Amino acid sequence: MSYYSPMADMPHIKLLEWLCVGSCAVLLLIFVSLYNGLYGQDAHEYYLMARQYMDSLKNGQPPGSHFYSPAYPFWGAMLGMITGLPIALQLLSIAFYILSLYWAASFIKTIFSHYYPWHLFYVLIMIGLSPYFMRSGYSIMTDTPASALALGGFYYGYRTYNGEWRMAVASMLCITLSLSVRQQLFPLLAPTALLVAFSLLRDKKIGWLVFSMLVSLPVLMPLYLYGEGTASRLLENSYLNNWRIANFFLLHTEADGESFRHPIPNVVFYFLNMLRPELFGSGILLFLFIRIKNYAHTYTRWMLLSIILYLLFICGMGFQNYRMLFPVFPLIMVILYPSFEILIDSLLLLCIPQRIGGTALLLLHSLLCIMAFRPFYNYQKEEKAITAAISRDHSQPVIYTVGYEGPLHSYTSKKIISLWTKTPFIIEKNALLLYDPLSLKKQFKDSPEANAIMKMLRDTEWNFLRKFDNGFELYETH
Repeated sequence: MSYYSPMADMPHIKLLEWLCVGSCAVLLLIFVSLYNGLYGQDAHEYYLMARQYMDSLKNGQPPGSHFYSPAYPFWGAMLGMITGLPIALQLLSIAFYILSLYWAASFIKTIFSHYYPWHLFYVLIMIGLSPYFMRSGYSIMTDTPASALALGGFYYGYRTYNGEWRMAVASMLCITLSLSVRQQLFPLLAPTALLVAFSLLRDKKIGWLVFSMLVSLPVLMPLYLYGEGTASRLLENSYLNNWRIANFFLLHTEADGESFRHPIPNVVFYFLNMLRPELFGSGILLFLFIRIKNYAHTYTRWMLLSIILYLLFICGMGFQNYRMLFPVFPLIMVILYPSFEILIDSLLLLCIPQRIGGTALLLLHSLLCIMAFRPFYNYQKEEKAITAAISRDHSQPVIYTVGYEGPLHSYTSKKIISLWTKTPFIIEKNALLLYDPLSLKKQFKDSPEANAIMKMLRDTEWNFLRKFDNGFELYETH
C-alpha cells in the first residue's frame, strides 16, 4: 500500500510558487509602465487631494475641503515628497497589495492547525492573481489599502484571541488605519475590535488595551489636519442617510441626487457577485467544496459573522458597486483555504499531476488579469486623448464641466469649474463647457442639482465645437 506525502511534491510546489511570483512581477512591470493608476473620478480626486496636501505641507496653505477621507491621499502626499505624484499613490496601493498577500499567507498558516504546503501557491494564485483585486492593487483607489488593513486587523485579532496579547496593538492599529481610509467598513471591523478588547479583558491585560488604543490615535492625524467636517459629511452622506431595509429588494433607488435603476435587487446583486469570476477567478469552484466541519473554530465563525454584517449593511445602501466586495474578498479566500485542500486531493484521485493543474491555473489567472486590465488602460488612453485635444486646440482658460472634473484637473492646466453645485453663478465669457447631456438627463433625472445645471446652460449662449467618442460634448461661450 503506497502512502502519499505532500512533502514529496515540494520541488514542484516551489517551482509553481516562483512562477506565480514571476507572473505577478511581470504583470506589475507591464501594468505600471502602461498605466499610471488614474481611472475614474475617485482616482483623479485622490490625486488632486494629494497634490493639495503636498502643497499644504510645503507652504502651510489650507488645502480646501473634500468629500473623501484624507488618509490615503495624505499618505501619498508624504511619500510624494520623495517620489513625486501620482506614482506615490500607486506605490502605496502596490505596497498594500503585497501586504495583503503576506497577511493572507500568514493567516492561513496560523488559523488552520495542520500545515499544507500549498498555502503560498494558493494565496499567490487566488488572491495575488485575482483579476480585479490585482488591478485595484495597481490603481489609485482605496480598495486595496482598506482591504489589506482590514485583513491585518483580523489576522492580528486572531493572534490576540489566542493569547498573544501584544498583537492587540497591531490589530487595533490596522483596524483604525482601515477605518481612516474607508469609514464604511465599521460594520465589518467593529466585531473584531470588540473581540480584541474582550480577549484583553479576559486575560486581565487592561494596560495593553489602553496602550493599543492610545497607539492607534496618532494614525488619525490626517483626519485631524485635513478632515475638517469629515464626520459631519459622513453623517450627511445621502448614501448612508438613504440606508433602509427596503433597498435590499427595490429595483429603483435614489442617493446623493442620483437615480439608480437596477436589473436585480441589491441583496441578489451582492450575494451573486460573490461568485463573480472577475474577482474570484477559478476560486468560485471552491464554494463547491465547502465542508461545515472545517469551520468549527470560533474565530472563523466570528469572521463569517462580520462578513455577513457587512454584506447586509451594503445591501441597504441605495446603489450597486462590486467594489464594495473588495474588503471582504481576502477574508473569504482565507476562509475557503480548506476547500482548496479538498480540491487538491480530488486532483490526486483523478490522477491529474499537480504541477499541470497548477500551471493551468497560473495561465488562466494571468490571462484573466490581462483581460481585466485592458478596459482601464483603454479608458485612461481616452481620457488623455480628450484632455490633450482640449489643451492643444482651445486656448480658453476656463472649463465648466459635469462628470469630467477629475481628468481635466489631472491632465490640463486650465481652471476647472464643476457645475455640480447648489449655488447658481454667472458663466464667464471666453470659456469652454464639457459634459455628457444624455448621462446628465438619465442618471440625475429630476434631481434639483441637474435641473439647476440645465437651467444655467439654457440661460447661456453656447457654440457647439465637437463631440467625443465617449458621448461628452464640447462647447464654447459666445
